[in-house]
Amino acid sequence: MLCRGLGIAVSVMIGAGQTAAAQASANAIAGVETALFCSAIMQRADELANFGLYGPNDMRASDSDLDTIEARYAANIDAGAQAAGYSAEKLAERRAVHRQRVGQMITATVVLQTKLCVNPVTLQATDTNTPPKGAVALALGGRTKTDVLYVDMNSLNRLGPVVSGWQLYVFKADQTVGGKPSKGQWTRFYADCLNPTMAIYGSVGLADLRADKPYTADTRAAAKIQDVQPNTFGAVTWMLACGVTQPGATQASLAAAADHAPGQFVQ
Repeated sequence: MLCRGLGIAVSVMIGAGQTAAAQASANAIAGVETALFCSAIMQRADELANFGLYGPNDMRASDSDLDTIEARYAANIDAGAQAAGYSAEKLAERRAVHRQRVGQMITATVVLQTKLCVNPVTLQATDTNTPPKGAVALALGGRTKTDVLYVDMNSLNRLGPVVSGWQLYVFKADQTVGGKPSKGQWTRFYADCLNPTMAIYGSVGLADLRADKPYTADTRAAAKIQDVQPNTFGAVTWMLACGVTQPGATQASLAAAADHAPGQFVQ
């Protein structure tokens, strides 16, 4: 089930960081990398506005958005770098990397990223084996004759330009996940919003969506990163996770998604 969603054509219905060493604080490193990325976004958006480089159809980043990014990230980079154990040389190196990457982004993407930086998804420690257990907001993404895809918008976590989260698949008929017949599955994903790529890290088959009863975890230690292909589950997930497309109506539970799915399968 590793490649589910990366290469399957679907009917679409939609409304980076570093690995910390054991002794380092992962949250501190995530914080400074996010601050460097969002500060570079703010600077680029300022430049685009100052030199009149916005196009007529670009949703211009507002001054209040840039002020928020300045206050939340740019003003705290030095303190964040100290907490993350970055030397002055390391900080300069990472700043240059983010600046270069942001400089290569098209204007519309820069504007989109200002929205992600103003409304950041909270970074949380997440076990890739454990699907969401709290409140969910399941946004309908894609559908085929056999699968309906939802993305749990409440599960999204951002580390710089990388967003992690969970997909939920509802099956028309039982499918095998980890050697067990399952009525659906949770799948853990990482989406790179800077370079449109997706990685699937593992899945959990569900014996009963209405009881949220899992069958098995089918988890990989590492996943192959693949380019996002048009008209696939991966593309839908990437667009929802990265804020390219806003979700439509959401389902508040697995049971609601299971009840909603039968009318969504492609005939």
